[in-house]
Amino acid sequence: MKIILCVFCSLLISFNLLAQEWKYGARAGINVSNIIGPMETNEAGTVLESTKFIAGFHLGPTLNYKFADKSSVSVELLFSQKGGKNRYEDENSYFFLLAPVQDSLLSPSVYVTGSKKQIIANNLGYLDLSGMYYYNVFSNLKVGIGATAGFLLNASGIGQTDFSGQLQEGSALIGLDQFSIRNDYRYIKNKAIPDPFGSDTQIATSEVLVNENSLLDKLFAPNTIGAYYDFTEKQGHFYNRLDVGVNFELRWELDSGLYFGVRGNVGLLDATNNYYDFSRHKVDENLERIARTDFDRNVSIQTSVGFNF
Repeated sequence: MKIILCVFCSLLISFNLLAQEWKYGARAGINVSNIIGPMETNEAGTVLESTKFIAGFHLGPTLNYKFADKSSVSVELLFSQKGGKNRYEDENSYFFLLAPVQDSLLSPSVYVTGSKKQIIANNLGYLDLSGMYYYNVFSNLKVGIGATAGFLLNASGIGQTDFSGQLQEGSALIGLDQFSIRNDYRYIKNKAIPDPFGSDTQIATSEVLVNENSLLDKLFAPNTIGAYYDFTEKQGHFYNRLDVGVNFELRWELDSGLYFGVRGNVGLLDATNNYYDFSRHKVDENLERIARTDFDRNVSIQTSVGFNF
């Protein structure tokens, strides 16, 4: 009986000590993120697009376990905002205007060339599951390395496209007045639009003018377009739902459990769906879009404050 009691007490003490090594907590902070990939160029090699970092936030619970004097591991489940701002500016681009025809199954499009300026801020919300290993270098300074698997919860892009072009009529080029389109991309919710003038998918348009006058055969530009306006069929989402990346972190942790950290995250998977990668600079001889196979990765820097209880 005494032996059983001793074993029970020993186990109780062991479990109590083990539990003391586990600490739960929370972490929150600011993200500075971008989506980085190949930039489109024209025939002369001039770069036509650029990207910029945008701000977001991250927030969520953490679970930490110290298994050695200077080593510990952490598991986190965070909501994290990522994305980036894309700017495209091209003096010799293209656009497909709409020319509605009565009783037609599909509204035909008219190819025009000209100057295009497009700026879109893309915001991506991920649920990130991260695992980190930390080593206490000295005093309160720790270095960490780990990995993150993210599931895309929401994705949007807001911006504007300005176009000023020419319409080919016979041997003559007719200069079109500049028109602007609001880009309101809901990458998960939006659907493709086989016929923008159909009774079920009608969108608001504005007439395209020449010197503020109507064309004989009227043409129209949409006022606002969704993510898949350029596609008659939707095959998955523009941004892939799954992302995996590696993390590197510097952390200053106080004895009280309060800590401050700076973490870099680099995506290892293509963040975009190649089905929607096409050239914005030119089309082929059949006026079909030219496919691209860009590899676009998420990159973010996080500054955090957290607490382990």
